[in-house]
Amino acid sequence: MLASSVEFDSRSSKSLLPLQHTGAKESVKTVLLMRHANAASELSGQGDFDRALTDDGRQMALQTGCLLAELGLRPDRVIASAAVRTSETAQLVVSSVSPSSGIVLMHELYNAPAFSVASVLRGQMFDDESCLLMVGHNPGIAGVMCRWSGQSLSIPPATLTIFRSSAEGWNSAGGETGSGMVLTGIIQGGQLVWKAPSADFGQTTDS
Repeated sequence: MLASSVEFDSRSSKSLLPLQHTGAKESVKTVLLMRHANAASELSGQGDFDRALTDDGRQMALQTGCLLAELGLRPDRVIASAAVRTSETAQLVVSSVSPSSGIVLMHELYNAPAFSVASVLRGQMFDDESCLLMVGHNPGIAGVMCRWSGQSLSIPPATLTIFRSSAEGWNSAGGETGSGMVLTGIIQGGQLVWKAPSADFGQTTDS
């Protein structure tokens, strides 16, 4: 079952609230940046915007959501490009990690450059939320990941980067340069392929 609430941005931030809140500590801000999962090639008469995920891509998105749930990373707000492959990725991830969360689809994120992706993200940050998930396209989403991390990262489909900040509010974190944000984990292929030594995602273990 996919996410229960999908909205299109109406240019009014008030219309996007309230979305599901996780109850996470507001002193720690988490941004999850994800490139969409594997998408099929364009069919005859089909535009790039309408490309859907492959079966492998759908499975990878579900696995990514399951891993986020295991790590205790449940987004309060989900923002995605309105393209089919990004919106489908977002819905599948959310269905595995937080089915009641709403998804905001934004046309301006479709193939947007890095500075536009960062600007949109900054405009969607609310201080009463602790965790945001954005699903976008390369090269824009990859550009933000690399700029925020200060590294040249390989970003294949379904890559998700975990950035965290101890800033008191979003105004002190993020932006085009990723001020205050620290890369703490990378998910690829539905697996946590890298984790900062100091990272604590609040995951639970069986008692």
